[in-house]
Amino acid sequence: MSESDELCHFIEAYHRSLMKLQGVPVGQTSPSISVNSTKIANIINDSKDDNKSFLLMNNLFKKTANLITHIYINSPIKNNIIKKFRTATTSNSNHSSFLVKLVDIPNHQNAVIAVAYSLYSLNKSFNKKLKLSCHSFAELIQTLCLSVTTIELNNASEKDYQHLTQLTLLLSLLLEQIAYKTNSHEEDPHCDSLLNILPA
Repeated sequence: MSESDELCHFIEAYHRSLMKLQGVPVGQTSPSISVNSTKIANIINDSKDDNKSFLLMNNLFKKTANLITHIYINSPIKNNIIKKFRTATTSNSNHSSFLVKLVDIPNHQNAVIAVAYSLYSLNKSFNKKLKLSCHSFAELIQTLCLSVTTIELNNASEKDYQHLTQLTLLLSLLLEQIAYKTNSHEEDPHCDSLLNILPA
């Protein structure tokens, strides 16, 4: 399966799960999700292209953060995936709170998919499945949505690229911390020599 196909399948499966989480009864027809397959192909190609990526892809977290940024910038999903079920009740109050925080954020659907897919991808590289609270998940999505305005990559200015590079670096650092919170045995050695000189 190509990476483009994998991302498309993930989006469809995640959408089905999200509909269940929002209280859509099993068997009831949920609204279909509209995914632009051309944009999906662009995401995969551009995120690997040194001339179009925002970072040098020299580690797993930077590659994954770069992919998040490309998914969000290209925005392959056109329709909201939360707002239609705003009044639905869910069985878990944490999930309800998570959904309410995101419902009015423009382009939340692409941020949700970008972050969820990145965690799904990272899970393949670690022994223990990564864990993230609903609050942190919502905050990460809000940060992504508030940090990026609409940018056309083909017409992006140097300032746009600098901004996206900074965002991608921050996302990389956050992903690294999320991964090592669950898999601390795989973390790089601590920087005790620099931290021990901090005043008490």
